[in-house]
Amino acid sequence: MIPNIAVAKLHQSHSEDEQKTKMSRKTGEKTDMAISLTVPPTQTKTNAPWQVHTAVIMAGGKGTRLQPLTDEMPKPLVPIAGESVLTHILRLLQRCGIRRAFLTLQYRGAQIRKKYGSHFGEMQLEYVEEPVPMGTAGGVKHALESAGVTTQTVLVISGDAVCEMDLCAVMRLHAQRMAHGTLVVTDMKDPTGFGVVTTDREDRITGFIEKPPRAVWENMPVRYVNTGIYVLSPALLRRIPDHIAFDFGRELFPMALQEGYRLFAAKSHGYWCDIGTPASFYRCNFDAVAGKIFPLHTTNAFCAQYSIAGENCDISDQAEVRRCVLMEGVTVEKGARLAHAILCDNVRVGKDVTVGHGAVIGPGVTLQDGIVVPPGAVYS
Repeated sequence: MIPNIAVAKLHQSHSEDEQKTKMSRKTGEKTDMAISLTVPPTQTKTNAPWQVHTAVIMAGGKGTRLQPLTDEMPKPLVPIAGESVLTHILRLLQRCGIRRAFLTLQYRGAQIRKKYGSHFGEMQLEYVEEPVPMGTAGGVKHALESAGVTTQTVLVISGDAVCEMDLCAVMRLHAQRMAHGTLVVTDMKDPTGFGVVTTDREDRITGFIEKPPRAVWENMPVRYVNTGIYVLSPALLRRIPDHIAFDFGRELFPMALQEGYRLFAAKSHGYWCDIGTPASFYRCNFDAVAGKIFPLHTTNAFCAQYSIAGENCDISDQAEVRRCVLMEGVTVEKGARLAHAILCDNVRVGKDVTVGHGAVIGPGVTLQDGIVVPPGAVYS
């Protein structure tokens, strides 16, 4: 069942300071302030020679940079416009014809198992716990070998990014180019913190620069970053060493390039957002209600006037909540003023509290009456 989301519209006034958000007393109730975000049943089914039917979702990361949002839940379960990151990913895989998906788990993996069970629609889900951290490549190989999947081309996708792109086109390109590995890349103005990929005119990969400093990337006319989405052939998967921690970006791909494997970039202009920090989580939520992520269909103007709240939130109609992201079970009492903030599950905001721009309030925190949370503060 798709969760309900309350998206509360700001009243227009002559002064921005007078703008107030008025929401239903309980989000999830049917009122003229709430919309239900539904997903059309769109799916690609094909037996074309290029079709990949098996995927591995890397879902074991702890999400340290995203704390306190990940204090009590794994990163793939963090909500984006009312649905978890992982739900967005599974819907994308459904649409490109994936029939079987393996999820590599470690941090709070039991929560993921409990939420999704053995199937997502018609797609079979299988879970593989890493006995110890094995790195991105090591974890994927461990998952596939545990299930005896050693002769198939597979799609690998990070479980902590939300994207909207044509993965069927990536599969076709992989087959047409007879590639050993195809990496989905996207142009990014500021690639700080990401792996940068260089290519020739035919999009064959020529090099990797892992998390380059500004002095390196600022002179690049185009900065294509690794999105963590790959189509990998069996020959390349076999090059991952057994039973040791091994990373795709830092180890496997540079090694494969040096050894002459055919690695290509699939340059995507679709939506992609790594949910790595509270700031990117906040941005992605508003991108979702702005219609940038399938299948949410609203306009940018609509998004600009709203806050987002999960289920079972209780917001006083005498509180001011401006462009905030509220997760589930949040209570905001009268006189409170919040702007551009993130409130995690079960936060309680007392009377006349002020929460500054960019603040993040962790799960279960109570803000006592009258306190002031400075801009950018993190409470957990």
